[in-house]
Amino acid sequence: MAQVTLRDVRKSYGKTEVIPPLNLEIQSGELIALVGPSGSGKSTLLRVIAGLGDINGGTITVDGTDVTENDPGERDMAMVFQSYALYPHMTVAENMSFALRMAKVDAAEIARRVAEAVRILALEGLEDRKPGQLSGGQRQRVAMGRAIVRQPAVFLFDEPLSNLDAKLRAKTRLELRQLHDRLGATSIFVTHDQIEAMTMADRIVLLDHGRIQQIGTPQDIYHRPLNRFVAGFIGSPEINMLTQPPALAGDAFAAGQLALPAGAARPKLREAIQAGRSVEIGVRPEHFSVSETPFDGAVPVDIVAVEFTGQDAFVTGGSEIGQLTIRIDLRSDPGLSDRLSKGGNLHAAVMADHWHAFDSESGDCLSNV
Repeated sequence: MAQVTLRDVRKSYGKTEVIPPLNLEIQSGELIALVGPSGSGKSTLLRVIAGLGDINGGTITVDGTDVTENDPGERDMAMVFQSYALYPHMTVAENMSFALRMAKVDAAEIARRVAEAVRILALEGLEDRKPGQLSGGQRQRVAMGRAIVRQPAVFLFDEPLSNLDAKLRAKTRLELRQLHDRLGATSIFVTHDQIEAMTMADRIVLLDHGRIQQIGTPQDIYHRPLNRFVAGFIGSPEINMLTQPPALAGDAFAAGQLALPAGAARPKLREAIQAGRSVEIGVRPEHFSVSETPFDGAVPVDIVAVEFTGQDAFVTGGSEIGQLTIRIDLRSDPGLSDRLSKGGNLHAAVMADHWHAFDSESGDCLSNV
């Protein structure tokens, strides 16, 4: 296990700054996900940690040792690539052992490590097969095995699941998390898939244009976003941003007819409204309560689409506060699924304290009390 620390690390290509000065500390034994949209700098950041790209400033340390100028092979890291990068003419065992053979590790030790990796990754019986004889999931596990046998201090994963189909991806991300827990190594995982980040990581680093927008546990990122970008990027379906700005309603808040119940004063939001600043309200799909009849603080919603996913239904509809997507838990009223249809209507209200306010200009969250 190893602690990885980045201090004022920056990366440019010519005059284009891809990563402005960035600071990040990854704890020993932690699985951390670097996530963000295309062009956010997450893969570039992983590559400079690995030593596959030079940096234009700052330092990278591993357990307090400066590795900024070290070659990739001197950093005690192993990388798993999106493309697997297996040698097609070598068997599973030969692919796994290649780096050890090049390092002239003792043959008995190589055999022991390969056998252990094969067992961990459930690849028994496939040792003599070549990559062309394996499924995509098996090839990905061989690529992981090649990293495991090196016994590095840090594992680096560059979108390793993106080539897998949806069912295999879900299975493999569980296996990868269990593998991390067994090995106890520090792991840095790059993905554009927020579900992978949310389900696998101890902490998430959310990037946009090379800048860290927020670092936190999946729960922190989801429930306590620091700004509008974080709230909008994390969550599927994405957060509803209301078209109606909030207003003061005595000691409470409202957006048009929709009540915004709050258990605290929310002084930042109150100050912004009183100053006439532009404010946006965000509500996640699962944080509405619904009824087929009108009730206080609710808005009518004209249904334009219904998606059933088993115990849940996702209803999309128009309202005075904009188009809304609402997640409805059908367990308490299974018969409701038969009554939801395009052209129908519902009445929706926001659950107390389950909404977010953002400064329209800066994007900063104003929900903090």
